[in-house]
Amino acid sequence: MIVLVFIFTNTTIAKAEGAPRIRDSVVFDHKLSDDKSALIPIVRVTSDDYSDGTSTIQEYSFPEAMIKIPENASYIEEKDTSKPNTLAIGCGWKPYSMMFQLSTGYTAYQVECYGMYNTQTGKETGPEHSRLLQFDLSTKKLKVLRQIDSMSYNSRINLYRNFKGYSVSTEEPEPSRPGDYRLKKVYVYSFETNKQIAVVNDNPRDGDPLIGNYDRALEDNTILLEENNTINGKQSMPKYFQLYPDGHKTEVFPNPHLGSERWGKKIGEIRYAEKYDSKRKDSFVGYTLNGKFTPLSPGNTKVLAGSTFSPNNTHLIISYSFRDPKAAYEATIVDVKTAKVLYTLPAHESGKRLHGYHWVNDDLVRINFNIDSFSGYLHVPTGIITKKGKEDYWGIGRVYSGNYSDLLTPEAPAQIIVNGKNVVYSGQGPFRLYKGDGALLVPLNDFAIAINAAVSVTKDGWQIQYGDQTIMIAKSKSTMFQGRAYVPLKTLTDQLGIKATVKEKDYE
Repeated sequence: MIVLVFIFTNTTIAKAEGAPRIRDSVVFDHKLSDDKSALIPIVRVTSDDYSDGTSTIQEYSFPEAMIKIPENASYIEEKDTSKPNTLAIGCGWKPYSMMFQLSTGYTAYQVECYGMYNTQTGKETGPEHSRLLQFDLSTKKLKVLRQIDSMSYNSRINLYRNFKGYSVSTEEPEPSRPGDYRLKKVYVYSFETNKQIAVVNDNPRDGDPLIGNYDRALEDNTILLEENNTINGKQSMPKYFQLYPDGHKTEVFPNPHLGSERWGKKIGEIRYAEKYDSKRKDSFVGYTLNGKFTPLSPGNTKVLAGSTFSPNNTHLIISYSFRDPKAAYEATIVDVKTAKVLYTLPAHESGKRLHGYHWVNDDLVRINFNIDSFSGYLHVPTGIITKKGKEDYWGIGRVYSGNYSDLLTPEAPAQIIVNGKNVVYSGQGPFRLYKGDGALLVPLNDFAIAINAAVSVTKDGWQIQYGDQTIMIAKSKSTMFQGRAYVPLKTLTDQLGIKATVKEKDYE
């Protein structure tokens, strides 16, 4: 089983011109010992260079954290049916890992589960083991931070991205007394200190800031606690709290305006909200300034609207799917500071495809569709949408030594080799637009430097002089980003008679 952690940061790191732009990726995996008596954890660290698309890989082995395989069992990937028991790895859901920047440096975490099963019947023959692995990127050391052993699949370890912490659940309510939480204990820890900061009787949740169920927008760095009290054997009404990474909590209450306002969020002098207009009998996403509410979206009788703010509240995306499933969805991009509509995205998929957003930073956001192959990345300042590649996006914590605002996609660029040389990218590397023929676009000037060609600007595009050849590239065939022209690689190689080798990343 392989788990990827892509490491990025939303903070711009000041770097000298031409300095390397590196992204490190951590892969958690196992290898079978030579005598097949144990599974040995291994960690691979892949460093992708965004300046030329090259990669280097280092592998680390940790036999001290091995999982022993009993003599009467075999590892599931061996497909050995001669032994009565089988050791299997898996938590029942797709494994997830996260990377956090702590005071000690960057640290990756993965939850892994394993258990023993009857080879013939598939029934478990022992407890389910769950453990939390910690890998320090600077020291390259692995540590088993927590481990629980239980016959219940609901006893688990959960990670919380924005909160930078985890919870350990070891007990469940008795089946004979549904709703009785007295026997369940969930312990909440901070990754920064690895100290217990709360004990509750239900698993915390990453709160959707705009969920609308509470009297305020939930803060991004908190998790939502539900506390249930049992008095004389009867469960009382639950209370809800926001828990902060330092351990303090604040109570949140049901939204008193749920009938007229689904959510509200004040930024400066402007208050954004989704409100119900009783006169028009419709709901709108908009803002209030100087006592006046201004809608920013069509009414919900026509569309289903969803909203998302960028991490530092610089942009707001109001995305809406028309209730007619044959219609395409659209999205309005708003400058939060001024409430000015920057532009409306033209529809690029039908409304029947469910979609959401995952922010990389304030300028770059991933558009997630329920069918992953339809997903892409929106560069908010320009409105350019690029196609998602083959990178697994389950690694949520991210660290990148450059600035994501200077990229159209956070994914590692392809490596392009021409005349035995790597094309060196001065900015964004090759990419594919979301719409169109799917051609790989390359930075024209960078490509020309690699082949010792000269590029000059013309009225209608660019002229490329390569040896005794001269070709023209029309502006209509290009995409401009940060003053650089990107053109189809195939157009260049076909017209110049050059062979190019393209090595694209494939993490699946």
